[in-house]
Amino acid sequence: MAAFEGKQLKRALDRLGKDYVKEIIRQLEINNKKASGRLIKSIKYDVVRNDNNSWELQISSAGYLTNVDKGRRPNRKPPPVSAILPWVKQKGIKIMGKTDKTTAFIIARSIGKKGIKPTNILARAQLQIGDNRRQSLLTAAGQDLMELFKKTFIQ
Repeated sequence: MAAFEGKQLKRALDRLGKDYVKEIIRQLEINNKKASGRLIKSIKYDVVRNDNNSWELQISSAGYLTNVDKGRRPNRKPPPVSAILPWVKQKGIKIMGKTDKTTAFIIARSIGKKGIKPTNILARAQLQIGDNRRQSLLTAAGQDLMELFKKTFIQ
């Protein structure tokens, strides 16, 4: 039996990955979630073969994209000051007479107490990409299956 190569599906997943990353970045910018640019620079995609010998789209980013996307519930442990400090410096936030570290501590404590509203950036990005990309994945998979069928039964 011929091996499933899935060239068309891999190409379609590659296009989907590019579009999805662009749309996540666009959603971050729309929601004013660009301070240092570190989060935006961290968003990447890769199309890899998984253990089942099929293609898989993997999206990666800095870990705090989850907090930006899903928010943070109130009355929880505050985030580490070390995570807030670069943001405070980047934005130039100053509380009168306080050092950057103290300012970051106060903000972290407030986040722990009040939480952060979710932005739902990932869901919005998926909606924006929409049915066109999903349809192209189905078409590509169908083309690859037809190719496998030809190799297996016709040749």
